[in-house]
Amino acid sequence: GDFQELRELSAGPAGEALCAGQIDASFLMVGHPSPIVEEEIRRCPQGFTPAEGPVVERMLADLPYYTKGFIAKGLYGLPADIQTYGAKATLVTTAAMPEPVVYTLVKTLMENLKGLRALHPALATLSATGMATDTLSAPLHPGAERAFRELQVLR
Repeated sequence: GDFQELRELSAGPAGEALCAGQIDASFLMVGHPSPIVEEEIRRCPQGFTPAEGPVVERMLADLPYYTKGFIAKGLYGLPADIQTYGAKATLVTTAAMPEPVVYTLVKTLMENLKGLRALHPALATLSATGMATDTLSAPLHPGAERAFRELQVLR
């Protein structure tokens, strides 16, 4: 009830509409740093609004696939961290995927977790235990469970 109108726009058109004064705000769900955000900031000056408070806390409690997060000080020239939330990523396959394939994939990811974390700042906080237990939106595939148990991530 607080909004006169809501529009669903993709990132590019949303940034253009924001810069043209056709919309007052734009919501993006991206990992940071983001080339999309950098491009929007280059188009015209913009500010960031924290996503925090009782409504966000309630959402996080009800929807476990979201988690607290922040946009780090210094990114996009920010003078301080901006509190927000983000989606937990989950690698999903079908139950029909052969167990050895999933086992090899999960074992390889876990054995190279340090390198995976270094690929992008959004991956920096990945933990083996968290990947095995915290972000599950479906049951563990038997191949994944075997890899996690073998690597002593699960008992």
